[in-house]
Amino acid sequence: MPRGYPINREEALAKRSKSLRLYREATKIDPIIRFWQMVSLSENGCWTWKGGISNGYAHFWLDGKTVKAYHFSLEYFRGIIIPMELQPDHLCRNKACVNPWHLEIVTPQENVRRALPNNQDLKTHCPRGHPYDQENTYHRPDRPQRNCKICKREANKRWLEKQTVSLGTTQ
Repeated sequence: MPRGYPINREEALAKRSKSLRLYREATKIDPIIRFWQMVSLSENGCWTWKGGISNGYAHFWLDGKTVKAYHFSLEYFRGIIIPMELQPDHLCRNKACVNPWHLEIVTPQENVRRALPNNQDLKTHCPRGHPYDQENTYHRPDRPQRNCKICKREANKRWLEKQTVSLGTTQ
């Protein structure tokens, strides 16, 4: 066998991975340049992410791992490092937005509280088709949730019938 050729599979893989590593380091693009290549500026001020999206949120490859693009944006442009117990809230309600000035650091509870009313307010009828109006809507005092009074009455009636039937059969 000619000189310089690897003797076994492990040596061949090690040589290949070393040359790949050297190639990647030589052709590495500055992360901020790659970031801007993935951003589209919108008229409303959003920096809409054109790259990887998971569950509507922007992801970015950085230093050999996937990071949330809006975390990178907050860190790079505003110098904000997000503590583990907090999370960014998209004030613009666009999950693909990576504009750091459209993000506010809040608790998970506050983030959910802000999101639910927006989603719920869009619904004009309950899943069974009854209107969410003044007379038919019950707002829960313990959480940001509303219920259809007609559906609740029907559910209570079914439960009561079930209870009386089960009580009647045991006697």
